[in-house]
Amino acid sequence: PGTVVGAAVGRFGPAGAGSGVALATRDGVVTVLAGASGTVVFSASWPEAGALAAGDLDGDGLDELVVASGNRVSLLGVPKNLQKPQKSESDAP
Repeated sequence: PGTVVGAAVGRFGPAGAGSGVALATRDGVVTVLAGASGTVVFSASWPEAGALAAGDLDGDGLDELVVASGNRVSLLGVPKNLQKPQKSESDAP
């Protein structure tokens, strides 16, 4: 595993799943782990990923993960009816 350069704790899974932790590594990988078990629930190559933040941005009771990478900011959320995360990106101003 690479050196951790960013981390965030949040409720990334469905209701009752508890907290999880998101990690960004120097070698460009973002991973989300289930808090209770440490099971990998999401992992992706994410070049230049660094700062991470978590918060309920849409009011659904689950946290979204915000990833800063280079001059981009990306938002990763888990819809209530899906287990797989969805990713959207936007250019930073």
